[in-house]
Amino acid sequence: MHPSLSLEMFLRRTLSVLVSLSLALSGCTNTEAPQPNKPEKITVAYMPIPDNAALFIAMNRGFFAQEGLEIELKEIRGTLEAVPKLLSGAWQFALANYVTFFQTEEKQPGKLRLVADAYQAKKNTFSLMVKKDSPLKSLKDLKWSGSGRKKRIGVATPQSVATLTTEITLATEKDLSKDDIEFVFIKLPDMPEAVERGGDHGGVDVGWEVEPYITDSASDYSARQLADAASGPTDQFPIAGWAVSTSWVNADPGQARHRADVVARFQRALSLGQQIAATDRSAVTAILPTYAHIEPAKASVIALGSFPTTLEGRRYQRVADAMLQFGYLTSGKPINAENVIWRSPLATSSPSVSSSTGATP
Repeated sequence: MHPSLSLEMFLRRTLSVLVSLSLALSGCTNTEAPQPNKPEKITVAYMPIPDNAALFIAMNRGFFAQEGLEIELKEIRGTLEAVPKLLSGAWQFALANYVTFFQTEEKQPGKLRLVADAYQAKKNTFSLMVKKDSPLKSLKDLKWSGSGRKKRIGVATPQSVATLTTEITLATEKDLSKDDIEFVFIKLPDMPEAVERGGDHGGVDVGWEVEPYITDSASDYSARQLADAASGPTDQFPIAGWAVSTSWVNADPGQARHRADVVARFQRALSLGQQIAATDRSAVTAILPTYAHIEPAKASVIALGSFPTTLEGRRYQRVADAMLQFGYLTSGKPINAENVIWRSPLATSSPSVSSSTGATP
């Protein structure tokens, strides 16, 4: 064979092999190339009350999706219901009233950390309600005579924001305390009807109520307010914040930095929702009927608290101090609220965030 032909044949065969190899490698590369990141699914526990408005505003406007987060919602009746799931790391975030949060911190230090403030009380956020023909005219009428039954005050859960703000309110009246009354535990939606029945007929003499049940009591049962439990010593009282499970963050050391980044993304998205809730009442009014079972007409008139947009320990230190004063901390030792704020291990610190709104049982 002519040498030039042999060389040409060799080059053609070599080129063919190179092309085939290139195509094969290309195929492998396409198959193994990283796919676009799937949304990170996180479980968030909430309550169907106004406290959560910022969460749902942020979801509705796509702020979590923009951060690559997919929210799996878990409806709970109170913070205590979420605590075991958070401690185990099965759930990642939950709205937490500060009373339950600090009690958890006392018993299981470091297991939960606050990533955002949520809600702060304003006038008429919490009301001690009585039926219209109740003989109770003021707090002093709750004083126990020493015989007969004590007046029954309905609250959602024991050792809670409800009981603490009630005790603080009772203490504004000389010689009046929780020893003069009996706490009865009733679900918030059932409170207006329990108030209407009264303490002598299987109900309660006084109901600790939040919106929209305050409005329901007044409009549907003509109930009246005995005392505002969100004024005086409880004015601007911090109610709830958003907690993260550090058990989840630290479960796998190899995932800790990634999960800290997830926390920061959650904070950023929630903060955008909180800013809107804090400045636009109409946005809150519009979102409430979508998750809180509040009719649009009532959503526009109910009393709302404020939506803090920064996370500051000095603000909710009031709750920890009140808990110590009224015996809610079994150790009898104070808690420094600054120590329970989430501190990100990432190089860039997490933003000052906000939370949601409403009244947390």
